[in-house]
Parts: sequence; C-alpha cells; structure tokens
Amino acid sequence: MDIVGFLSRFDMFAKLNPKTLKLAFSNAKMERFSDSNIIIKKGDRINYIGVIMQGRVNFSHKLHDGSVNIVSTIKKGGIFGELSMVRGELAAYDFVAEGDCVIIKISREDLAHALVEDRELVHKMAATINIRLRMDTFLNAQESMADPYDLNFTSVTEPVKVLVVNAGSSSLKYSLFDIPKKGALVEGLIEKIGSDEAIHKIKTLSGSYEEAVKVKNIKEAFYSLESILTNPKTGCIHLFDEIKITAHRVVHGGNNFSSSVVINPAVIEAIKECIPLAPLHNPHNLAGIEMMVKRLPNAVHVAAFDTAYHQSMPEKAFLYGLPVNLYKTKQIRRYGFHGTNHNFVCLQAASFLKKSFGELKLISCHLGNGTSICATEKGRCVDTSMGMTPLAGLIMGTRCGDIDPGIIPYLMETNGYTAAEVDRILNKESGLKGLSGFSNDMREIIESAENGNMDAEMAITIFCYRVKKYIGAYIAALGYIDALIFTGGIGEHSQEIRGRICQGLDTFGITIDDGLNKTTRARRGEPQNIAAVNEKTAILVIAADEERMIAREALHAIKRKGTPSLQAVYKKTAIPVTIMPLLVTFTEEDFKILFGAHRHLTLRQPILHTEYFLCEETVNIVGPAGTVKHVHIAGPFTAVSQFVLTKDHEFTLGIEAPTREFLDVSDAPGITPGITVEGLTGSRHFERGLMLMKRHIVMSPEYALMLSLKDRDVVRVRFSATNQDLNGVLIKVVVGAQIRMLINDYDGSLYGINGSSVAYIQNIEYRMYN
Repeated sequence: MDIVGFLSRFDMFAKLNPKTLKLAFSNAKMERFSDSNIIIKKGDRINYIGVIMQGRVNFSHKLHDGSVNIVSTIKKGGIFGELSMVRGELAAYDFVAEGDCVIIKISREDLAHALVEDRELVHKMAATINIRLRMDTFLNAQESMADPYDLNFTSVTEPVKVLVVNAGSSSLKYSLFDIPKKGALVEGLIEKIGSDEAIHKIKTLSGSYEEAVKVKNIKEAFYSLESILTNPKTGCIHLFDEIKITAHRVVHGGNNFSSSVVINPAVIEAIKECIPLAPLHNPHNLAGIEMMVKRLPNAVHVAAFDTAYHQSMPEKAFLYGLPVNLYKTKQIRRYGFHGTNHNFVCLQAASFLKKSFGELKLISCHLGNGTSICATEKGRCVDTSMGMTPLAGLIMGTRCGDIDPGIIPYLMETNGYTAAEVDRILNKESGLKGLSGFSNDMREIIESAENGNMDAEMAITIFCYRVKKYIGAYIAALGYIDALIFTGGIGEHSQEIRGRICQGLDTFGITIDDGLNKTTRARRGEPQNIAAVNEKTAILVIAADEERMIAREALHAIKRKGTPSLQAVYKKTAIPVTIMPLLVTFTEEDFKILFGAHRHLTLRQPILHTEYFLCEETVNIVGPAGTVKHVHIAGPFTAVSQFVLTKDHEFTLGIEAPTREFLDVSDAPGITPGITVEGLTGSRHFERGLMLMKRHIVMSPEYALMLSLKDRDVVRVRFSATNQDLNGVLIKVVVGAQIRMLINDYDGSLYGINGSSVAYIQNIEYRMYN
C-alpha cells in the first residue's frame, strides 16, 4: 500500500514538500488491532505518532472504583501520541482500539526531522497540540511504569551492540551490551598493563575465567579486548565491526560538560583542556577514545563524564573560600566525582519508590575504596563531598579526605617533604590504610578490629563518623530527605558499616531495621529498603552498575544530539533574555485577607512577554532582617501564593530562598524563614512560597516542535554578547507563549546580561523524564 499517498489526503499531511514526506513517512509501518485491544498502555514509552487509517481509538483510564473512564475518542484520519513531541514520552492513558482498527505508525525521530525541515507541518502539528493541551489533564504515568527512567533500555526499538570502555594508566575495563537486553554479554578487566604479571579477567553469561596476557601498553590491551570479544569461546560477536556504539568513561569534564556527549574534534579538544585537572586519568581516557575511533570508524563514540552529574551544583556549593579570580582564571572549584553512579542509584531509587525523580530529595553514599556522598534535590545534584580532585571529602581506602590545608606546608617545612612526597602520603598512604596501619580493605580492617586491634577499630569509627557528619550536613541543606542510599563495595555489602552510620539518626527519620540490615546484600537491578517498618525515610541498598548507566547515557546522548539541520535552527533562533523582577502572586483567598472581601485586582501594566500583569495594589514584605516596601502584586490569582525574589531582595529580607520552578511549593515549611505580608486591610504570615526563579526558557508548542524540544528539557545556552555558556536552563512549553529566556538578577550580573541581550541554544543537556 502507498502509505505516503494515503496520508497526503489528510489535512495534517496535505501539501507538504516531497522532502518532508520522505523524511516523515519513508519508514512508516501499518498495524491492525482488534476491538478493545490496547494499542498503547498507560506508562508505556511512546516511540511513534499514530494515524488512524480505520476504526477509532479511545483514550481511557481506570478510576479508583475499577470503572473505566473514556477521556477522548479519535476518529479515522486523526492522530495520537503527538503530545509526546512536546511534553514527554510516557503515555498518560490507555490507548484502546474501538472496532477493527488500522494504525499507521510514524517514527517520532522521523517526524522530528521533518518538523525541522518544514514550517507548514510545524504549524499544523502545533495547532492540534494546542487544542489537546487545553483539553488534557495530565496523569502521572511514572507510577505505573516498570522502567520510567530507561535504566533497562526499554526506549530502544532496534537492537544495538554498545561497548563501554574505561581506560586507565595500567588497566582496561570494558563491558559489551547487546541492547535492549539489560545485562552485559561480556565484562572484562585487564590489569597490570606493561608488567610481566598482566592478567585478563573475563566474565561471560556462561561463567568467569582469567588468563595471563602479554600487553606492553594500552594499544596491545585493546587488541586483547578485541580477541576476547570475537573469540568463539565467549559466543558474543563474530566481527568487531558489529559494535555500533562505544561509550567511554572520562574522569574530568571541567565546566565544559554537564552530560554525556557524542565525540567530535571539539569534544576531544575540550577533554584535552581538562588534563591539568585530571593528569592521571584524562590522558588515558583519551587514548582509549582514539584507539576505538581508529578501530571502529563507522561507530558512534560517546564520552560520559564522572563530573557531569555534579555540574548542576550552585555557586554556593562549588566555590571555595579562595580569591574568586582563581576560579575565573584557573577553574579552581569543587567538581565532584562518581557522578555516573550517584545519578544511577538516585534514578533507581525513584523507580523503586514509584515517585518522580524531579520531586525527590535524596542522599547517596558511594562507599568503596573511593568514597563520596551526594545530595540530590528535585532531580539535580546540589552538593557533593569530593572536590576539585577526588582527594576531598570522606575518609577513603588510601585517601585522607578533608584535612586542614595548613598541614601541607607544615609537612614541607618541618619534615622537608617535597610536593610529590606529600601528594603520595595524602593519596596513597592515608585514609583507612593510614589510620589502621596495615590495610585499605574494610573487610580486613573489620576482622582485625574484631580480634582486638584498636587502630583498626578507630579507623572504622572515624570512617563512619565522617559519613554520618556529611549526612547531617546534607539533611540541613536539603531540609529533609525521602531516602538515604548506600552503594559501592562497602555500602552494598557491609552490614556493620551501614548500621554504625545510621545509629543516632532517628531524629531525622532514619531508623534502620537491624534484621533486614544483617541479611541484605545488594543485587543488581533490585534496590532493597532496610528502613524500619512505617519509617518515612527509606534506607536503600542499591548495587552500583556504572557500565550499564554509561551505556544508557550513550544512547541518550545520541538522541539528544540532533541533526545538522537542527543545529542550524539553533544557531539562527535568537532568544530574547529578560531579568525577572520581584514577582508576588496571591490566591484569591489570601488577597481578600490582605485587601478586603470586596477588593479586586486592578491592572497597572502587562509584564513583558508573560501571561502576568502588574496590579495597582502593593504590599510590604517583612523578613527576619528587613522590609521590602510597596511591592506591586502580579495578577492573575494563582493556585498558591508565591514570592519570586531577586537576590537583592533576598538579602534585604535576610532569607536564603531555594531556586524553584514557578508555583512549586512542594517543600515542607521551615525550608526558609517565614515572612509577613502587610496589605491594605490586614496582614498574613507565610511559611511557604519564597523562591528564586529557576532559569528557564518559555516557548510555544510551535517553537518546541521546530527546535525538537520537550517541556522540562534542560539545555545549555550561549549569550551572544559575551560568548559565555550557561547550563541548566529549563524549557517550559506554554500554549500561546512568545519565546523568551527568564533569569534572575544574579545570573544577569554574573553573565553581563541587559535588556537587549539574546541567547542561543547550544544543545540538550538532560531530559527530565530521564
């Protein structure tokens, strides 16, 4: 059947240019469904746009009493799944066939490419989406979805082999995935490269074994890797060229990378620029990349950075108390590490708890030979213990963690140590090894402590105390937490360490079940809650699986990259930038308290490029330190009363407000000090609603389709006047909105932004459904 000819008869697809038709429909498929068959189940990932060729499709969902409510019906010639183009990829309803139903499935990727090329199709698709958005009530599909964050590769529709590579100075670790199968076909580790004791450890689906190998350098190690993967004994691949994607762990991405990226010459240069920040790691990571690019020239190569997840930290968390010029000129700041695993276990926690990652507050403890702790708030890292290097933070196997910096010159001056000798002491001879006096292995130290070794006991006590202290600090920063996560070799397997760390944390709602703790050992893909029954805060044990997460990151980086045509659209789409003023909105009930039962909002002037307007009515806002007087209220009335502060007003009031999306007041009271608002006829005290506006770009569905963006995507932008990049910019898709970037006064000052500034999107960093 001529699918293109059939579709061109309908208004949505009529009169499109031949190039658009070819892009959108060349891979379209036709599928038949019987009456009452479910076409798409609530919570499924929507990978295509459906066009109804025959029959009808009902959107329905089950009510609490078990009855089925039909929300909408789409007839012949209609389309469904189009909201996934701008709002996400999880089905909010069951899509059910009515009668003998024939559906044409158009790949979302193909349609996205066509939208970039054809403005007429953009307008037609946006018109349908605008109507649907006004009618639609979004249901939370994540609660019912088995894999809401794609940790098991359920978004992948075509099988693909992905090789994950971690190249070090004397080791090469790798895993081969046959996606969408979630487990690795082969996991390998080549150790002691360049020595006579080099060994290759291999784990396959049928068992594990190891063999001595002669590998003089990293190049020969890669030859050994290839030999194992194509060896009939492993039964994984016949030809090395079957690998279509390689994903490389890169330790340091500096300020350049806040997500995984497809590797190109510019990425290679940026990784080289970060070598001074990680001289022991990045050169070897680069060597692995260069080897694979030469060996697999037709594959797609992706870099995943240990530091990327932590790039969302605010300045108050990542800046040191050093001259700020050292940050501006030398990039000296906190970067954090273990980001891939912190992100992975937090996503696993969200899936296990059946809550949106964007709503949770989590503390993850990665406890192994390298240890770090991370605070995650509403889907983004806000603080972490490791610093500019992995040396900072917790006590580790051989690293000291936090110390008084004055110790370093003291050792050099009094003992005559060189910088290299001090570096060796801090990195190789300290931590558990230094405190115990004999080992960096927690298992050996626990055994020795049980036999009466006081130094071993002290090492354990200090290790647990430091972790507990950081947990307390991060709870103070977050206000409360939904879950405490243990991961890494020690966190996953040591009941003694988990128990010691949780002792005394009952005040924070962290109470461990001793029985569960004693019997729990981490299993991949199976988070386990060891908190006491009915305890509000979960205590989760989650197995690290960095290789699987890196493979997932590679797949998502490729999806985010877009086409050359899309990059061209980004470059020519200038987005005006507005610095948000102090914005105060009220519910109608609160307004009546402040101004009287018969008073109404009086229009003063529209707020540029937003749906809000300033009113004649003003209030005084009284905080712990001072008062901001005569603040004009913004209309219309909102569902909750909210106070969007600027940094200047925040300082005047004496309040440190959280950075939030507008109308997000999900935090419990006490996150900020309360304020009192004085109106014309009354006053009211508010414990919630104070915030700094999260930097975001508001746009209509038309622009979202044209730019291949979704609501709640996070992008990186570049300001044209200063040529500076700003990451962590949220996309908000609003019907009828003019495209505009909104930032707070602090960002405006930091980046030299004024009323005539414009920004250009550089790339998608992160998709919130991830």
